[in-house]
Amino acid sequence: MQFSALIPSLTSNKIDIISAAMFATAARKEVIDFSDAVYTYGEGLFGAEDRQEDYAAPEDLKGESSGPRSAPPLSMH
Repeated sequence: MQFSALIPSLTSNKIDIISAAMFATAARKEVIDFSDAVYTYGEGLFGAEDRQEDYAAPEDLKGESSGPRSAPPLSMH
C-alpha cells in the first residue's frame, strides 16, 4: 500500500491500524488518533563522506543541492 493511502484507508475502515513511521502532525491529528511513540529519532543530514562542512541551520544549505532519502526512516539495508 502506498504511504499516501494509509490515512484514507484507515478512515474508510479498509484497515484497522497503521503501523508505520509517521510524524504526528497537527493536520494528521485532526483526522486520526496516535498512540504514544514506540520509537523516536531525531532529524539528520547525510552527505558525501569527503564533505566536511558543518551545517548548523537550514540557511547553511543555501546554494547546495539536496534531495529526499529514498527509504523509510526505519529501513535496514
